[in-house]
Amino acid sequence: MDTVKNILNNETDSKIVEDQEPERDIKKNEDPKPDCDTDEEAGIAETEENKLEENELEENELEENELEEKEEEPVDAVIKAYLSKDSLQAFLYMEPPVNGGNAPTYDTIMKALMEKKIIYGIDMTLIKDLGEMPVYNEELIIAKGTPPVDDQDAVLKFHFPVTKDIKPKVNENGTVNFHEMGIVENIEAGKILCTKVPVVKGKEGKAVTGKILKPKKGKDKVLPVGKNTIASEDGLQVIADADGQVDFINNRINVLDTFEVRGNVGSETGDIEFVGNVTVFGDVQSGYSINAGGNIRIEGIVEAAHIKAEGSISIMKGMNGMGKGILESKENINCKYMENTIAVAKGSIRSESMSNCQIRCGEDLELIGKRGMLVGGSYVAGQNITAKTIGSDAYTHTEIEIGKDPELYEKLNHFHETIPQIKKEINDLEKIIGFLRQLESVGKLTEEKRELLNNAVHTKQVKRDELNDADSEQQEIIELLAQKSKGKIICKDRIYPGVRVSIGIAKMSINNVFIDCVLTKKEDAIIISSPD
Repeated sequence: MDTVKNILNNETDSKIVEDQEPERDIKKNEDPKPDCDTDEEAGIAETEENKLEENELEENELEENELEEKEEEPVDAVIKAYLSKDSLQAFLYMEPPVNGGNAPTYDTIMKALMEKKIIYGIDMTLIKDLGEMPVYNEELIIAKGTPPVDDQDAVLKFHFPVTKDIKPKVNENGTVNFHEMGIVENIEAGKILCTKVPVVKGKEGKAVTGKILKPKKGKDKVLPVGKNTIASEDGLQVIADADGQVDFINNRINVLDTFEVRGNVGSETGDIEFVGNVTVFGDVQSGYSINAGGNIRIEGIVEAAHIKAEGSISIMKGMNGMGKGILESKENINCKYMENTIAVAKGSIRSESMSNCQIRCGEDLELIGKRGMLVGGSYVAGQNITAKTIGSDAYTHTEIEIGKDPELYEKLNHFHETIPQIKKEINDLEKIIGFLRQLESVGKLTEEKRELLNNAVHTKQVKRDELNDADSEQQEIIELLAQKSKGKIICKDRIYPGVRVSIGIAKMSINNVFIDCVLTKKEDAIIISSPD
């Protein structure tokens, strides 16, 4: 029975082996396996081979993971803090983390601010919020400083008209009334003429770095006490000390009497010089002069005389200066007509007609009334020139120029001379101070030389302040001159050939008749256009 079983088993094994042989032959070409004596050895060999393959796969996976980890290394959020130019604001800009890097936190944001020395005015609430919910790629204001509050300059409040625009009235029929000028401003003793508001102190500021920002110092004002005026006990008011006419001349308030000449100014009176206003009811003859600390009013005609006023000049019947007569005013000049006259005014000059004159004014030159004629000579105005007719049909040579203020140019020339001189004085003082400092360092500075050193240091500071003021005023004049070059020439009827026009640096010769036009400067050229 056992024998039968063995035979059957052998036949079964043989059949299985025969069935498996083809498959083994196929696999032999792909992956031959080592010969094994038994099935058990074959199984063990196959297991070991599988393990080797699994190990190789694991090693490959590890290498790939390591490469992926190296390529995708996490980067923390980038936090940038920076200041505004005036250090009154600080800004925060954050870039998001990459590959699982760390997001910004309260501590990392504060660290970025500390590195930039941002310690004042920090928005702590915003930082806390950003630590919990970051805002990326956006500029955020993270700190604000306190700007300084500058001092307020002292202010003088005048209780009377400081500048008098003595402008004649043009009647409906075109005639000009030079009588109603509104010159006189009468006051009584005890009247308050001016009140001073002192400098109001400002406040210090603080930058986001904690630096103290000093306010700009306010400029004080000198109480303008002049002739026949007094200061109040507190030094804040100017009070009239006499009855009379009040004028603001040379930065001082004066109460002035008026000198009156009932006839002509000539051989019977001689030259006239007076601190206040002068009124002449007659003419002013050739060869004589009037010099007034206030306004001058002349009812008659002026010949080749010299009239000079710290205030305004008004001539009711006109002037023929015969090429020698001169008018000089620190304010305005009003004259019915001018012929062969030299006139210079800080303010405006007005007349019905001007011929063959040399005119200079800091503001407007106005030819008014029916005639409104300007012909022959040279005419310079700081702002605008207005006339009905400029030049003549005889092509009379006439020069007109705007944008040039004679007084400002005079001041500018003064600074061109004084500023280099002040700089030289400062340089000399620095040499003296340097020498005395050397003596002081070796213990050879006597008491006398120490006093000299202290005086030199003090004088140097005074000169520096003087230089700063001069530089500042010089710059203001330059800017004002640039502004004045924007004036215009207004011709209400005709401008003729023979007229040469200058506006700032631009120049033009008129070669044709132009009617009702306006001349202005555009860039470096003069253009002629119709009125608006």
